[in-house]
Amino acid sequence: MRLYPMCIAVLLVMSASSVFADLPDYQFVPLNQPGINYSRAWEINDAGVVALEGGGGVGGTIGFTWSEGTFLPLQTIVPAGSNARATVRAINNAGVIVGNSYGPGGLFDQRGVSWSSDGTITDLGRYNNSNTFFRDINESGVIVGGSNRSFRYDSDTGYTELFALNGGTNTSVQAINENGWMVGRSHAEIADGVNQSRATVWKPDGELLNLGILDIPNQEDVISFAQGVNDNNEVVGYFGNALFFSHAFYWSESSGLIDLGAPGGRSSFANDINNSGMIVGRASFTDDPQSRAYLWYDGSAYDLNDFLPVGSGWELAEAYGINEIGDIVGRGSFNGQSQAFLLRVPEPNSLVFLAIAACLLGVRRY
Repeated sequence: MRLYPMCIAVLLVMSASSVFADLPDYQFVPLNQPGINYSRAWEINDAGVVALEGGGGVGGTIGFTWSEGTFLPLQTIVPAGSNARATVRAINNAGVIVGNSYGPGGLFDQRGVSWSSDGTITDLGRYNNSNTFFRDINESGVIVGGSNRSFRYDSDTGYTELFALNGGTNTSVQAINENGWMVGRSHAEIADGVNQSRATVWKPDGELLNLGILDIPNQEDVISFAQGVNDNNEVVGYFGNALFFSHAFYWSESSGLIDLGAPGGRSSFANDINNSGMIVGRASFTDDPQSRAYLWYDGSAYDLNDFLPVGSGWELAEAYGINEIGDIVGRGSFNGQSQAFLLRVPEPNSLVFLAIAACLLGVRRY
């Protein structure tokens, strides 16, 4: 059998891309914009549209979408001016984005809003007459968020309050999946008259789950907080003592709470998980005050900075979202400013496939 130079080249390319054999060969896409002094990317849908926010320019923080190199500013409730501010948190596959925007009353008149895929805003008001923030939306259009109370919102029933494990109102909901599972944290009574925050699941039938904590030797006041949930009802978040350290966790009904460890030796936090079990977040190091963006997958932890091009000038600090393809978004540091980033799974290289086909034909002939 003869092996042509083209075949050798193809094999070398395939070998080089297998350094992280179980992970995509990520392409780094900086999402910083001229005139925007800081930005962060919260989520990316399966079409590759990123929901992000940026500030420091004229008018303060506003929301954007990014798709294939184009930034689209999102409308604010108040037209351009001192109160023309908005934050974004989530996007679904229909391109609907949710977040928060200032009303005419400014700082004390913040409202939950949604944006259609063309950036048009819908003001959904304030819950319980308090500043209101939307944090996630699923494919059915159900939104979760908080004011001085946590809630779910849909267009049919409006706002529905979510209560705590102890029956009170001290809650924070962060994410919702396609099954209607909502996750966050709420107060639980751990002893007579003693309440602490515990990672919580609110099921659509009204059942609440206390995900508990893991013991930390010689530490008290340990809490837990759920941050993300996928459609397999797998939950991620963190537990620990905020003054000392926290560890990222994974939870499922079959496994219970699992410590993902602290790959940097200090603390870690998990923010999101896709249906393939890829988890993103951040970790901090004992000898470095800056956090680093991390990915946990198939029992291993990966520093996402290892996927940066040599000499990029970037440091990736935290990953907030991951889609079903494996694209990751978050925030990093560039030229001393906090800026949004995307690690994208590249499209298959048709030339490589053609080269492989040519190799196979050549092999079959000899």
